[in-house]
Amino acid sequence: MKKIMLLAGMAVMMATTVVTFDSCRKGAEDPAISLRSRKARLVGEWKLSEGNDTSTYNSSSSYTAYTATNQTNSSSGSSGNSTTNPYEEKMTFNGDGTFEMYTKTTNASSGSYNETTTKGTWDFNSGIGDETKKEKVILTPTNVEEKSTNGSSVNTTNYAYVNNAMIYTLDLVRLSNKELKIYSISNTLSTGTSTSTNTYVSHKTYTAQ
Repeated sequence: MKKIMLLAGMAVMMATTVVTFDSCRKGAEDPAISLRSRKARLVGEWKLSEGNDTSTYNSSSSYTAYTATNQTNSSSGSSGNSTTNPYEEKMTFNGDGTFEMYTKTTNASSGSYNETTTKGTWDFNSGIGDETKKEKVILTPTNVEEKSTNGSSVNTTNYAYVNNAMIYTLDLVRLSNKELKIYSISNTLSTGTSTSTNTYVSHKTYTAQ
């Protein structure tokens, strides 16, 4: 009898463990099993390894493809022409709920560059309606520093966001210990003397550093 009760108890523990593991899977490509919490997996530094952006403004569009070291820009109105330049992108999520995003684009011909450091706060979504809790990350920028070169001079601009003036929502398609895949989409409608729409879609993959 004791042996049967022991086996039954082990079965209950295993079932509970499986439920715990499954509850950690939020993104479509998340690992089936993870011993680390979702926050523990996200906190740290991530470097862009590949991805693409598509921006559509009314009837024209532009496309950007990324590798770990370059970005290639092309436009629907450029007869298939494209431009490739060195590019670097990193994101750091801190355990205290702050984040930092860094990007640097270098002109391959002139060597001039544009460097942007964005700081702010981050949090998981709370799960409303059909959303699953913690399947998204919400970024609220508070400060941006931009540096650009023109010849030998360096121009630096700092500006702050107040009252949640800008918020980014990232879908966590995959969040493992070593890989982060995100998807984001935004739509902007401008009205006035004329109406214009701007849609921005991004798919990016990052590697843990």
